[in-house]
Amino acid sequence: MKVNRWHHLICSVDVAKGQILTWFDGKPLETIHLPQDFKFEVVGSTNEANDRAFTFANFSNGTVFHGYASDLMIYGRALTEAELAAASAQAVVELPKYPPPASSWPTIILIVATVGIAAGFLVWLRIRRDQAAR
Repeated sequence: MKVNRWHHLICSVDVAKGQILTWFDGKPLETIHLPQDFKFEVVGSTNEANDRAFTFANFSNGTVFHGYASDLMIYGRALTEAELAAASAQAVVELPKYPPPASSWPTIILIVATVGIAAGFLVWLRIRRDQAAR
């Protein structure tokens, strides 16, 4: 990842297929395969309303995203690989130019995401927790 420029990130979590597809700056990243017994633990949880909220903060370890997000989109379904490829290709063409190096602007990061970003983060936390429990 290069600093001082916009980036495009798109992610799709497909629980039925057991995979997370991610594209970064127009290129696919390695597919993440979910465990066969994977399930979201949000619906029916004691804190369901808050667990569904999208945030740039990770309250489990106290970290937070530092930067800017623009054109954030969250879909109610997993996008197909073809949809991800098309959206990523179009977004890369439309990436705004970062201000000149003399600018006092902080690093800007563009994130265009599906609901998968939040879900993907929850998946990663769950996998990590499960691995730690073993």
